[in-house]
Amino acid sequence: MFFVASRATLTISSSTFDKARIVVARNGVLTIRNTDRKPYALTVGATPLTVRAKSTASLRLPQQGTFSIVCAKWPSLAATVVVK
Repeated sequence: MFFVASRATLTISSSTFDKARIVVARNGVLTIRNTDRKPYALTVGATPLTVRAKSTASLRLPQQGTFSIVCAKWPSLAATVVVK
């Protein structure tokens, strides 16, 4: 049996995510930790999420599927979250 974590963390450092793909359980929580000195305006699927400088932001993921995480200002800052 494959275990899917109910919590997952992506870290931003130097305008880059530490992982390109992350998996979290349905109704789980995705936390994005920003170690940079600038904020990021992200979109997780269709949901906007702002992560302030040197801060974290979390989002509950109630729907199964594969969703893109993209920054509005820096499109190269991108990852994928798979909700199982």
